[in-house]
Amino acid sequence: MVTFEEQQKTSSNPKAAGGGGPGGLTRKASLLLRNRAFDGYKISDRRTEEPHGWKRVVQPPEITVRRVVFIGLWIAIQTIVLVYKWVSVGKESGTLRGFTAAAMDCLMVSIAAIFLFMSPALLELLRRTFLSRYIVFEKNVHAHKVAAFTMLFWTIAHIITYYYIFHKGAAASHGEVTFSSKLFGTK
Repeated sequence: MVTFEEQQKTSSNPKAAGGGGPGGLTRKASLLLRNRAFDGYKISDRRTEEPHGWKRVVQPPEITVRRVVFIGLWIAIQTIVLVYKWVSVGKESGTLRGFTAAAMDCLMVSIAAIFLFMSPALLELLRRTFLSRYIVFEKNVHAHKVAAFTMLFWTIAHIITYYYIFHKGAAASHGEVTFSSKLFGTK
């Protein structure tokens, strides 16, 4: 294999520089040798400089005032829904069932929000309003990710509390209520 330096030394010879002789290089091969991939710089090294895969998901975003305000509003909305539903259902069915219903409602708010944050028609409509002076609607992917992680959290909370309620009811029934009877025995 001819290195770039050897090719530069023989470039004064027209036959070796590109004439296609037995020892010479074609123009295409000469361009390939000048490529950065052939001078000891691996192509894969460039990709490892940026985080990718799970490293990109887990990497915290930069903290800005707008993101802090968005997260504050998001937490406030989730808290209002959680407390309202927990108190209203908890009075009738108990605290644990109230929390399960509240987690389900918070999950529904997150599902609705995740579609709104990525709706191109809604974003275009909002860009035309006065809100575009205060909110950067091009950063909607961050809001989408926040809603997705919130959905994951409320899904896990909802499943764990329902499992605990079932386990508590099955233990109190002394074997009369089983998973299969609960799954297939009711309408």
